[in-house]
Parts: sequence; C-alpha cells; structure tokens
Amino acid sequence: MERSITKAQHRPQQLYVAYAKPDSHFRAQLALHLIPIERQGKIVFWHDCLILPGQDRTATIDKMIENADIILVLVSPDLIASDYVYESAVRRALERHEEGSAMVIPILLRPCLWLKTPLCQLQALPENGREIKCWADKDAAWLDVAKGIDNVVHELRVRSLRPRSKDKMAMPSCRSKSIWRKLPPTLMGQRQRS
Repeated sequence: MERSITKAQHRPQQLYVAYAKPDSHFRAQLALHLIPIERQGKIVFWHDCLILPGQDRTATIDKMIENADIILVLVSPDLIASDYVYESAVRRALERHEEGSAMVIPILLRPCLWLKTPLCQLQALPENGREIKCWADKDAAWLDVAKGIDNVVHELRVRSLRPRSKDKMAMPSCRSKSIWRKLPPTLMGQRQRS
C-alpha cells in the first residue's frame, strides 16, 4: 500500500499550454518561471514547440490535450481570435474540465474581452485578475502565476491520495453543464456571415 502512495505522490502532473503564436514570448516566460517546480519533479511542462520534425502537429497537440492533468490557457486577443487554438484546443480543454478529467487555468496576458468567453467561469491567474502586460514588475506577475500553479499541483497531488468517492470530485467543474453551448455563436468564435 505504501509503495502505491509513493508512486502517486511522485507522478508529475502533465501541464499543457494553449496559446496563440504572437504570445510565444509569454509562453517562454511562463516556462522559465515554472522551472523550479519542474526540477522538483512535480510537473512536466509541454507546448507545441516540443513537437519533433515529421510529427503530425494536430494529432500530437490533440494527444497532449487529452493526456494533460492541467491545461494552461494564455488569454489574449490573439488567442480569442485564433480559430484553431480557440475553437479546437480551448474547447476540448473546457470539455475535459467539465468532465472532471483536467483542470483548466486561464492566465491573463493582455487586456481583452475574455469575460465574454466560456473561460469567464474559471478562476484566472494572476490572482488579482490584472493582465501580466499591465504589471509594472513582470517578474512579480509571473511569480504570482507560478505560485498559483504550484498550489493547484499540490492540491491535485493531495486529492490523488484520498480515497475516491462515488461522486466526481476530482476537478471543480464550471457552473453550467456546458458553458460553451450556452453562449451565442458570436461569442464562441464563430464569425457571423453577412
């Protein structure tokens, strides 16, 4: 029994980050600030730049989204405008969050109308809800994000050691059954055609 608890405690949480290409520098800063948590063996951080030459991008990203314990969504106007990232990766991430099979954490990068998207149902980082771009001290903003992620990783590890009940309590779900379907099409990234 003790051996299985040890294995569960030491299994690193798989983190996937969904972001728009213009926000690559933010993704790099996030990775930099998560290195101490990664070195402790608590997380494995994955993003699309780790796709090897010759690999099918879409299939690899889909697989990583399906295997992730925590999905970080870097929120910006570019993410919301990206048909692929927003309509595919973010949609599937939110479905997994609602199922209780993954935790989705929005990370606010730049001011945008994110409160008009399904992500508005989720607690975002930085904790004060101020976008990273708006902080005078960017390192302090990223530290706040890294601490928030570390807290989630710790909580998921603690939950994995508790006996499972019949109720799905692994992940807090969004308030509505499907927040994605309840929004008007224009808020789901589908452009109205004239």
